[in-house]
Amino acid sequence: MSGLSEIVNGILNSADEEVKNIKAEAEKAAQEIINNAKLKAEDEKNELLKKAEAEVKKIEKNTVDTAAAEKRLTLLSAKQEIVKNMLHKAKEKLLGLKGEEYENIVLALFEKNVRSGECIAYFAENDGFSEEFFGKIKKLAEKADCSLTVKTDRKGFTKGFILAYPGEDGEKLENCSFEMLFDSNLGTLSDRAAEILFK
Repeated sequence: MSGLSEIVNGILNSADEEVKNIKAEAEKAAQEIINNAKLKAEDEKNELLKKAEAEVKKIEKNTVDTAAAEKRLTLLSAKQEIVKNMLHKAKEKLLGLKGEEYENIVLALFEKNVRSGECIAYFAENDGFSEEFFGKIKKLAEKADCSLTVKTDRKGFTKGFILAYPGEDGEKLENCSFEMLFDSNLGTLSDRAAEILFK
């Protein structure tokens, strides 16, 4: 039995030694797995931090760009509002002209636009021109070889005049009402006002 006991003890010792070796190798492998996992986690953490920093920079840039764009839009809107108000006041002043200043502007405009042939000049009702003014209009028409008829009952505008030239293919109009002249040149006037105000 002692021989058997020795064999069993030898097997047990050998098994115990093998268990210790397996356990040591398992602990070593486990430690290696843990170390690799720690390295991988550190790499992933660093990668995520880089991505987060890049995202923060992108967000900061977008925020700055958005703020700059909003500032430009606000400034542009304010400038447009100033130009719009300035043009509104200019139109009010133009449509509020009276007396000699108004008559001189209309005379110059009439002289520039009247042409030869038969013509009807429509002036706004309630414009208040004098007979002397209409005498000057007729002289300018004669100078342009224009057979002129003057009418002072035209509705649809308040300042200026409309010239009508009858013809075979219908009446041709030359609209010199201040409203139409102002509105048709609004783009040019806006550009000019902006140029003056915001050099």
